[in-house]
Amino acid sequence: MPPPPYPLLPPPLPPPFPSPRPTSGWKPVSGGSGPCAIGPGRDLSGCDFANADMSNQDLTGATLLNAILDGAYLRGTRLGQATLTGASLRGADLTNVNLGLALFDSVDARGARLDNVSLDQTAMERSDLSGASMSRARCLGCDLTSTVLKRANWTSGEIRGASIHGMHAPSLLLDNATLADVAFLDCSLYSASLKHAQLERVTLQKVDAPLLDLAFSSLLEMRLVDTVLDGASLQSVVVNVMHLEAVKMRRANFCGAQL
Repeated sequence: MPPPPYPLLPPPLPPPFPSPRPTSGWKPVSGGSGPCAIGPGRDLSGCDFANADMSNQDLTGATLLNAILDGAYLRGTRLGQATLTGASLRGADLTNVNLGLALFDSVDARGARLDNVSLDQTAMERSDLSGASMSRARCLGCDLTSTVLKRANWTSGEIRGASIHGMHAPSLLLDNATLADVAFLDCSLYSASLKHAQLERVTLQKVDAPLLDLAFSSLLEMRLVDTVLDGASLQSVVVNVMHLEAVKMRRANFCGAQL
């Protein structure tokens, strides 16, 4: 089903803690002049901001095509509608960042921190967020096509109306998360964890998810089609309508489940 309409540019999430400037280890970057002077709407394609302090800046609508931001400190920075296609953000800190409507595709963000980030209608196709920390991140209508989330930590996150096709996410942590109106198509969720999660109108179709952990989760109108769930844990799950078609669930654990 098509994702529900959302505001054109959602407001950033309220930060659970302040974003202080670091005292050491980062290069200060603010305003200035020249081809890599930062600011809203600026073209910063190819600029090298590795290990730079860019916290609490306004980069709304900026272009950071193929920019280098490895280890950069971007806490609280506004990146709504920005273009980061092909950028490198390995180990960068994007805590509390607003990425609403941003182009975040083909990005290397392995090991980055995206805690409490707004990803509303963000395009994230083919990006690699392996090992990233994404706790409390919100994704409304974002595009996760062919995204890699191996061993990423998305606990207590919120995913609604997202397009998730071809995602590779073994050992992804989605404990205590809320997922609604989401379809996982041709995805790998081997040994992923969704304990204590709330799943509403979620579809898994052609998903390889042996050892998936859904223990203590609430499953409302869930569809499982041509999916492998061998060895999965559905311990103490609460199920309210589930459609099963060509599903493999050998040695799955249903202990205490309310079906």
